[in-house]
Amino acid sequence: MPVMNGEEALRAIRAKEYGNSSRQPVIAHTARALRGEKDRFICEGFDGYLSKPMLTKELVA
Repeated sequence: MPVMNGEEALRAIRAKEYGNSSRQPVIAHTARALRGEKDRFICEGFDGYLSKPMLTKELVA
């Protein structure tokens, strides 16, 4: 993304949600497929993780 990376975008989304009762689900879709990356993204606050290339059935699940 040209302006900010995924983690920065997530922080901006979560900051706008602060104090609201709603929460937007955010799934990390990344080429980072190394061991431990999924756990890192989940710890960052993402609701899910998909590595590229992605199968549609993985997104639906």
